[in-house]
This record gives sequence, C-alpha cells and structure tokens, in this order.
Amino acid sequence: MQALRNHLSLIVLTFLTAVVVAGYYTFNHVREEAYHQAELNLERQIKTFWELVYAKGDQFLVQNNKLLIGSYEVNGNYELPDKIKAIFGGTATIFMGDIRVSTNVPREDGSRAVGTKLVGPAYDAVLRHGVPYRGEAAILGKPYLTAYDPIRNARGEVIGVLYVGVEKGIYLDHYNHLLIIFLTPVVFLAVVTMVLYLMLLSQGRQADQLQKRNLHFLQALIDTLPTPVFYKDGQGHYLGCNLAFESMFKLSRADVIGKTAYDVVPPELAAEYVESDRQLMAAPLGATHQYESRIRTAEGVERDVIFYKARFEDDSDSSCGIIGTLLDITERKQIELREHARADILEHITKDASLKDVLASIALEVEQEQPEMVCSIMLVNEAGTRLLSGAAPTLPEDYVAGRHEIVIEDGACCCATAAFFRKRVISGDIAAIRNCQHASSCGIKSCWVEPILSSKGELLGTLALYSKRVWEPGPEDIRLIVSSANYASIAIERINTLKALQESERNYRELVENANSIILRMDTSGRITFFNEFAQQFFGYTEAEILGQHLVGTIVPVNENNGSSLAEMIGAICRDPDRFALSENEHMRKNGEQVYISWSNKASLAADGSLGEILCIGQDITERKKMQQVMVQTEKMMTVGGLAAGMAHELNNPIGTIAQHTQNILRRISTKLPANTAAAVETGVDLANLRAYLERRGIVGMLEAINSSCERAATIIANMLTFSRKSAVQTESASLAALMEKSIELALCDYDLKKHYDFKNVTVVREYAPDLPLIQVVPMELEQVLLNLLKNAAQALAAHPPAAGPLITIRLYYDTSSVVIELEDNGPGIDEAERSRIFEPFYTTKEVGVGTGLGLSVSYAIIVNRHNGSITVDSPSGKGACFTIRLPRNTTA
Repeated sequence: MQALRNHLSLIVLTFLTAVVVAGYYTFNHVREEAYHQAELNLERQIKTFWELVYAKGDQFLVQNNKLLIGSYEVNGNYELPDKIKAIFGGTATIFMGDIRVSTNVPREDGSRAVGTKLVGPAYDAVLRHGVPYRGEAAILGKPYLTAYDPIRNARGEVIGVLYVGVEKGIYLDHYNHLLIIFLTPVVFLAVVTMVLYLMLLSQGRQADQLQKRNLHFLQALIDTLPTPVFYKDGQGHYLGCNLAFESMFKLSRADVIGKTAYDVVPPELAAEYVESDRQLMAAPLGATHQYESRIRTAEGVERDVIFYKARFEDDSDSSCGIIGTLLDITERKQIELREHARADILEHITKDASLKDVLASIALEVEQEQPEMVCSIMLVNEAGTRLLSGAAPTLPEDYVAGRHEIVIEDGACCCATAAFFRKRVISGDIAAIRNCQHASSCGIKSCWVEPILSSKGELLGTLALYSKRVWEPGPEDIRLIVSSANYASIAIERINTLKALQESERNYRELVENANSIILRMDTSGRITFFNEFAQQFFGYTEAEILGQHLVGTIVPVNENNGSSLAEMIGAICRDPDRFALSENEHMRKNGEQVYISWSNKASLAADGSLGEILCIGQDITERKKMQQVMVQTEKMMTVGGLAAGMAHELNNPIGTIAQHTQNILRRISTKLPANTAAAVETGVDLANLRAYLERRGIVGMLEAINSSCERAATIIANMLTFSRKSAVQTESASLAALMEKSIELALCDYDLKKHYDFKNVTVVREYAPDLPLIQVVPMELEQVLLNLLKNAAQALAAHPPAAGPLITIRLYYDTSSVVIELEDNGPGIDEAERSRIFEPFYTTKEVGVGTGLGLSVSYAIIVNRHNGSITVDSPSGKGACFTIRLPRNTTA
C-alpha cells in the first residue's frame, strides 16, 4: 500500500511540475508570439501605407501651410488612413510636422484627432533625429503598438511623419483570452493537485478504495482542462489522456491507451514524435521539451500544434514515462499565412508585375485562405458599361467561357448587380436567382461579390467568391472579401497609373525625338542632360558623346565673332532663364562649321520650387542670317551707289576742264603747229628754246602726268557710273566658255598685270560642262567681271606663292534655273572680317596706288543689278578663295 502511495505521490508531483512548466512556457511563448506578430503586422501596414502614398506622388512639400504629395493635398483628406484601416484594421495617421492632419485615431468623443500633436519617444526619434520608431507609445492617453516613419522633402528635411498602429489592449485581447483559457485550468489543476498531494501526505493510510477514488478524481480533473493532455510509459505506450485529447484526435480513450504513436497518427508524424520522446528520455530528470509539429485526426484533418513534454519517474526509478500537452496554433498559422499572402500581393504590385499576374495572385491567395471558395476578378471596360474577364485561375472553364463579357445592369447576375449599384451582393443560394442559371448548371451554389472601387469611388471591377455549397458568409468571410477587393483596387489603380505614365512618356519621347527642332535640357551648371535625335544629327554628336558635357566648348564657342562672351551668357541663362526666354546665338557643329540658332528657353522647377533644369528649343536660322547679311550688303551697295553717282557727276566737269586745258597747253608749246610758230615770231619768242626749257625743267612731264591722272580719274568715274546705274544696255546670246577664254587671253596680255606678276606662271584648270547653254548677257560687262576676278586671284598668288605652285580652277556648269561660274585659287584665302566687306566700294586690302577698291563692287553691281544674278565668296581659312557667280538662264539683263 505504501508503495502505491509513493507511486501515486510521484505521479502527482511529476504531473504538477509538468503542468507548471508547460504553463510557464506557454505563457512566455504566446506573449512573445503576440508581440512578434504585432511587429510583422505593423511593418506590413507601414509598407502598404507607403505604397498608397507613393501612388499619389513621390515628392513631398509643405506649401501654404498644407502638406502636399505631388499635387495631392493631405490636410483634411482621410482617404489613405481609412484605406489602411479597411485592409488591416487599427489606426493610421499622416503628420505635417508634429501635427495630425489626416488620421483615423479617435478622440474620446469619437471624432478624428485632427490637430493634435505627436509627443513622447516617437517625436524624439522621428522629428529630432530623423529615424523610424517602432514600439509602444501613448496616443491621447492610451497605449498603442506603433510604427512611425519620417516624411522627407526633396532636400532630405523631415517635414512630416507616417504612422500606423493598433491599440495595445485590443490587439493583445485575443492572445490574453487564449492565456486565460489555458492558464485558468492550469492554476486550478495546480491548486487541486497540491491539495491532493497534501491529502495523500496527511492520509497515507487510506484504503485502496480511497486511492482509486483519488485516481478517478485526478482523471476527472485532467478531463476538465481545455488543453489536450496525455501521458506515456517509457516504451512509448499511451497510459492515459483527457477529453480534450480525445476531441482533438477524434479517438476514444480506449482507442488510445496501450497504443503507440504509430497507431494514432501517420508513420511520418509518428517517427517525429518517437524521436522527440527518445531525446527527452535520455535527458536528465526534470528536463522538458517543446517543439512545433502537426497532427492528423482520425477524420483526416491536419492541424498545427506545439508539444510541451516533461519526463517523470518514481522514487525507485523503476517506473518512468512522459507527460505532455498540446497547444493548437492552427488559427495563428492561418493568420501568418494571411500576412504572407498580403506581403506577396504587395510585392507583386511594387515590382510592377502585369495586372493579370497581380490579380491572379490575389485570387489564389484568397483561395488559399478559404479553400472551399473559388475566386474570380472582373474588370470594367473603358466605357464603364461591361465587365470583362480579369483573373479566374481555378474557376471551371465552362463557367468562365460563358462569362467573358457581362453587361452592367440591374437584375442581371450577381457581379453585374454589384457593379451597377456599387454595393456588396451576397447570395447564399443562387438557385433562386433568375439570371444565375449558368452558375447553377456548373455546380455553383453560392456567390459573394464585392465591387472594386478606386480611391475616388470610381468602379474598377468586381471580386467574387463562389462555393459549391449553400453558404452565408460570416464576419471573417466578409473581412476577407473586403480586404481582397481593397488589394485589387490598389493594384488596378497603380498599374493603370503606371500605364498612363508610360504612355505619356512614350508620346512625349516620340514628339521630342521626331520634332524637326533642336531640343535639349541643361542643368544649372550648363551641362547637357538631354539631346534629342534631331539635335544629334544637326550638330554631329552622338548621345554618348554629348550628355554630361558643357555647352561651351561643344556646341557653343567661347566667344562670338563680335567678341561677346557666350560663356557668360550661358551662365546668365542658367541663373535666370526667364530673362533669356528668347535668344539668337552663334553655335558650332562638331566639324567646326558655324551656324546660328534661335532659342526659346524655359525654366523647369524642382519639387521645392528651385530651378532644376532649363528646357531649350531651337531652330536653325543660319540661312536667314546669311540672307540678312546679303540684304544689308545690298542696301549698303545701293546707298554707296547713289553717293558714287552724285560724286561722279560732280567730279566729271572739273576733271574734264583740267584734262582739256592740259591737252591745250601741250598743243600750244608744240613746234609742229604753224599757229604756234607764227605767234612766237610775232612776240619775239624762240619756240624751240621755250620747248627745250620746259622739257628740261620737267614741266612737259608734269603736264603729261596731269593728263594721265585725268584719264585715270575719268576711268574711275566711268566705273562709278557703271556701279551706280542700271542702264538699258542691249544683251545678246553668248557662250559662257567663249567669254571665259577671251577673259583669260586678256589677262595674259594685260600690260599692268605683267608689270607686277606673270600670269603665264599660273596654271589654269578648266572644268567646263560640255553642253553649256547660251545665256543672255552684256558680253563686255561680263568680260570685265571675269578679268577682274582673274586679276585679283593672280595678284594674291603672286603675293603669297603656294608651295604646290599657283593654280586657278575654273568651273562652268548649270542646273535647272542657273548657269554657274566658279573661280577658285589655292592662295592664302580671305579671312571672315574681310569677306563681310569685300564687295563694299573703295574697300581694298592692296597697297595705296595698286587698287582703287572698286573692282569687286563694280563686279557686284554688274552681276546683281544688271544681270539679276548673284556673286558670293567662300574661303576656308588658309585654303584659298572661291568666287561663285550664278546667272539666270534665258533672262534679259
């Protein structure tokens, strides 16, 4: 009897120890798990909150005492916090500085706590130190589990706070309820066991019947526990269990006692249990073992559990075994899976997956959480009149085939009705609905539909759950369908926004790249950040060559020809683009060619209002500039021509008088005229001696010089009159090649030309088109122009002999409207400053007495004014000069 009492005492003490240890571990584990799940849930909430915020814009600023996300005004707008509450529950807030401007945190009277301030450790962490805060915080006097993130502007300054949280008491209520359910019977059991143990000590001599009664009492006590309890012998055979164990495994106590784990659960689970028991039995007395595993009931249902096991022995060490309890964590696992599912959906959204893939992932996650349901998502068309198939990964194909497109109207199927009224439609038994026969024929018994609405309340589609049994949804089912529809709304809005942005960017790029204008952007330092394709082709740079380079030194010279600093002007544009909204500047291509661009400059502001970039749109005005220069030159020539005509008329009379009297003086001193001899005899003058005296004193030479100068002056006056007048000289048909050859012959025979250089030393290359047409010209005038050009070229070659020998190349050709003469030499060329004035009257680069400055101006007048043609000069630096004359075909001068 004593041995039985000792054995019973040992069992009671061991059981009491196991219950206390299991209770302690359970309490700590449940509490740690509660806080861990809270942290995970808050991180998912804050991540989702950021996604919703970024869907509105990625630039944050405070303007006019309002917090803006792009153009979205936050103050007094509760859309984002309320959407977080709809998805996760709990509270959410957006702070401007430390003030709540958008929140669903309630005051004591139930109103929103807008205008209240952030205080405590979260304020110090986020607003003072600029770091996130995670942990407990008091909000309006109530403890909350919280997550705070700083909101920064474009300069990185903290201008607000993003918050999510849940009231601590509400969140931990479920876990506290579980602890109360578990710990109450544990404490009760511990107390009763202790009382029983004391009774055994004090009443050691009770009869066997009383001991058996106590054993029955202990079994009854164990049966009152809601937590499954079992105990085994050292060989793994079950010695007993409580009613909760029987209920969990769906087995009677008789089916368990004397059996091993292999008789109760499948072999793979039994092997895990036996290995755990072996390790515990090898451990010292008092050791406990806790691990997570699964069970399978007699009905085949699997559940997630945590085993808490302890080892017991009697005083004689002859009897030992294992006692254990199980904690059902299936619901907690489902919550974890649900959170992981939400995270997977958010990851699909943030990684810009296709809308079809995102919606399919939402449907599959819904079906994973509610295995008895099948999910379908439909999207509204652009007109808003029909629902189109979006995602239905597991819906029967015959049902999907009949629902590819549904008209949105009242009285139609559940989805069409929910879309029409934009309200939830619940049909626990669709057999009674007239327009749902197709669903009934496919075996579907019930249907729940939630409309998918945008943040502005616009219809985006529907989310439907179907079941093959008649089923009315419970609160958890409603929560599932609402949160899933919210996820679908976020995904559809984000992807639609992204598509619209991509389409806008594509249209903008096509417009910019295909524009026949130079379009570039530069930063505030003058470096190029964008260069469209037209600009690349125009300037000759590739995108890789030009991006990041400074304008000055690439497409902008340091100084213009007039000496003004373009580098300073570019700097001024970068500082104040509005001042230079329109400008015309000199530029250069990659090959060094000079061009002129008319620019329209516009400032591009950053999110904080500062100057970010300058957008520049340019048009090539090089030809217009050249035309303006020609017009200025023509106007100048006309003005000088009028002046020359007046001067010629005024000078012609006195010069004629001087020439006439000079000739008369030479005739009056001539000894060959009888009248001179007779007059000398009458006056007693020896005419021969007088003549000899005048010659000896050089007076005759002076008179001849005066006469020669008068002839030269008369020639200049005649040229000036030719330059200034457009007389009606009769033209005639002439061969351009013949006129050119005659001009070359004159150049070879000209006395003044030979005096200064030898034209015969110049190599003349003729490139004449074989079928040149006859043209209407004044031959003598055209010969004058050609001879003047030949003369100027020969003089330049004589002054600066080229190493390869003097060469003049003459080209004669024609096109549909003109006959062209090109006269090119390989001399020193003409610099830019001289080219701009070369056709001005009296402008010459020759020495005094060598040139009058009228040769090219007269040539210009003959070609432009008298023959309706054009004459231009091109002279690359150091590569000679090329004069081009274009004369119209079949035109009367």
